[in-house]
Amino acid sequence: MKQNREFRELCKQVASEFPELTIENVSEIVKDSFKFAQDHISSGSLTPVYFQYLGRFMVKPGRKKWLEEKRKERNASISRKLSSEGSTPTPPEESGV
Repeated sequence: MKQNREFRELCKQVASEFPELTIENVSEIVKDSFKFAQDHISSGSLTPVYFQYLGRFMVKPGRKKWLEEKRKERNASISRKLSSEGSTPTPPEESGV
């Protein structure tokens, strides 16, 4: 509850600096921005996201290393699966027969 009060006070301060915005507008902008950053990082992207006035959001170095290892494992698994399926025969129209 305290965090919500602090967040609302911060939004109130920001809204006072931008008369065209209400406290609710500022709150939604911040929440949407955090949600976007969370979705961007959750999608597997390791690139940082920068929001003007809010700062840069990025994957923590330890988490980034773990994600990169998982991505390599997934790619290796896909490569193994594709190579185990073997190549398909060339259709007669492409083989020149």
